[in-house]
Amino acid sequence: MGSRVGGFNSAALPADKALAGVPRLLDDLQRLSEDTDSADIVFILGREEERVSAHRVILMARCKSFQTAKRGEVCRIPGSSVSPTTPGTPTPIRLPQAPPDTFKQFLLYIYTGKILLQDSSVFEMLALAQELGVDELRNACEDHVTSTLSVASACTFLAAAMNIQNRSPERGTREDYETLDNVVGINRFSNVVEAASLTDFTLSVRTAEWRLRKTKPRNNAAAKEVHFMDFFKECENRFHVRAPGTG
Repeated sequence: MGSRVGGFNSAALPADKALAGVPRLLDDLQRLSEDTDSADIVFILGREEERVSAHRVILMARCKSFQTAKRGEVCRIPGSSVSPTTPGTPTPIRLPQAPPDTFKQFLLYIYTGKILLQDSSVFEMLALAQELGVDELRNACEDHVTSTLSVASACTFLAAAMNIQNRSPERGTREDYETLDNVVGINRFSNVVEAASLTDFTLSVRTAEWRLRKTKPRNNAAAKEVHFMDFFKECENRFHVRAPGTG
């Protein structure tokens, strides 16, 4: 399920001529977001190091992580690294934890205010909004979760939070689940899950648990794994679910 955020429908614009140029402005900004020749920032995303260009002036206008940078800094994005560069060359910013597809949608929102939120990636988008400091997008992600929570989407939201850990152990700690709890409330989430057939939910939990056990500890990953195991046990206790064949 998806929910659209922001943007203008020219047919729905008020008669006020002061807004007559807004649709064209948004089109121009979207074209600017795709203009690599004028870009002075290049984000290097994920393990595949996909490169996505951007304009620092837009980022400074829209993202607190750029607005709060001190003299000599480019940005203050958690987990990022900025490489030195020669004058006239785009500044590389590495974001190894950022999923490229979601980040591209994030940038489109930064330039145009338009985005289509999806259940499967809403927590990735929420994390980007938190890390780069875009409060209205974070609020939109939280609103999406609370307004679309249902039997069908409950397990999708939990799986999305688990997926962040699977792809980036340094990023996906128990805070992902605490965010889920803070957004929808554990009691409401529990009620929705209990109203559904619990087979898929149980298998999702057990599959993620198995993957964690197969993961080699790296840095502080072993300690973070304990948080996940605690969370899974809490889920089982709250939702009264057990793995198939365990009684």
